[in-house]
Amino acid sequence: MPTYQQLNAESWWRAETVSPEMQEFGAQLCAALGAPKANFGCKGDNASGHMRGGHRSQAWILNSRYCTSRTYTVEANLPSANANDIPAFDITPKTRDQMIALSHNADRATRSGGLEELVVWYGTFDGKTVVGFDNIRNALATSDLSHTWHLHGQIARWLTRNRAAFQKILAALLGQPLPSGADVQADERNWLVNAYQGLFFGGPSMGAPVPAKINGQSTGNAIIDLLQHIRREVDTLKAQPSGAPSDAQMAALGDRLEQAVATAVDARVEAAIRRVLGGLDGATPQG
Repeated sequence: MPTYQQLNAESWWRAETVSPEMQEFGAQLCAALGAPKANFGCKGDNASGHMRGGHRSQAWILNSRYCTSRTYTVEANLPSANANDIPAFDITPKTRDQMIALSHNADRATRSGGLEELVVWYGTFDGKTVVGFDNIRNALATSDLSHTWHLHGQIARWLTRNRAAFQKILAALLGQPLPSGADVQADERNWLVNAYQGLFFGGPSMGAPVPAKINGQSTGNAIIDLLQHIRREVDTLKAQPSGAPSDAQMAALGDRLEQAVATAVDARVEAAIRRVLGGLDGATPQG
């Protein structure tokens, strides 16, 4: 275990920061719980368990000689503005009931898929057993027994300067309704609706529709209906006495399939979907 003198000798340790947005979030959470501000913290101490992970900045993880894992909680393509920020936080509530409520609220929000901004949390449902959820792997998680009296959470590193993300986590932990689509523009929302309708009900972007007279076994999903229809056409061609379908016939079917898939969702819709899902496009954090 390095000493604080050794750690402080490195510029990476001295450069670690707790973003203003994180500080505001901590103050609001403490106020809501009636807990002193000292009950909220982010920067890890010099214990061996804090020589990696969310209580360290990514810049420290990638550069410090004392780091024990260069990959744990590291995000690809992290903006430089977030490189020195610490994304993890610990909160010690005033009461056991508060601790249990926070844990249940975190569990409900993350496991429902409604809080992608919170990448991991640890807490307790009974004050005895540590529980948690890894929101990247979509799997249950656990940690040491200290998390029976304090809740650990971590925001995605690339969101450490995003106030809206912190306000969403705050609402979730306090059991309040989550803001819905506040960062999605009206035109993007329209594209999402159109994409949904196109995929499930058909439309111009789907190309020629499946003939109704042969679509008696519709799945209710237009793109699946179209793919199944193409498969039936291929099977019919294969069954012809002349043998395998010609290259021209297969090319025509391939073009139709490509059109159905490639044009069902255009780039603007994809961008809106990524924003709704928290922007996890190549910068997915590790648990």
